[in-house]
Formats: sequence, structure tokens, C-alpha cells
Amino acid sequence: MIDDLRDISTTSFSRNDADVTGRMHIPAGATNPGLKVAAICTDARILSLLEVFETLLEKAGWEFKVCATPEEAFGWAGSEHRENNATGR
Repeated sequence: MIDDLRDISTTSFSRNDADVTGRMHIPAGATNPGLKVAAICTDARILSLLEVFETLLEKAGWEFKVCATPEEAFGWAGSEHRENNATGR
């Protein structure tokens, strides 16, 4: 899953928003274990809010990474899928 956060600002995305969004993902972790979630973001103010989100995604059993570009995000999020296809899993 890739969240593109490049066009949001701290006026439209708060620590509470990050907390609520992260908590909404926890139940989904039961049916989607091992999901990779990448966030595309370079804004330092938003990056600090993502710390809350990262902790909650870990509780869902998901990997989380902040990426600077869409290419980095797609490369990281899709890496396991490519590896599984190469090994026949």
C-alpha cells in the first residue's frame, strides 16, 4: 500500500488524524498480515506525525517505510511481490 502525502499540510493533517488512520488499520492486519505500507513524504512537519502512524502499523503486523519519491515507494513496497514471483510463491 502506498500513501502519497506530498500534497498535504499540517493544517489539513494532524497528529490525531495520523492516530485515527493508524488505528483503523489494526483490524485489517488480521486479514492482511505482512502488508508493506510506504508513505511518500519529505515535509519534516508531516514526517514527525508519521511516528504515531508507524507505531500503530507495527501493531497491525505491517512493515512501514517513509520514502522520498514514488519510485522509491513502489520499489520498496513491490520488492517482496517480485521476490515471491521469482521463487514461485
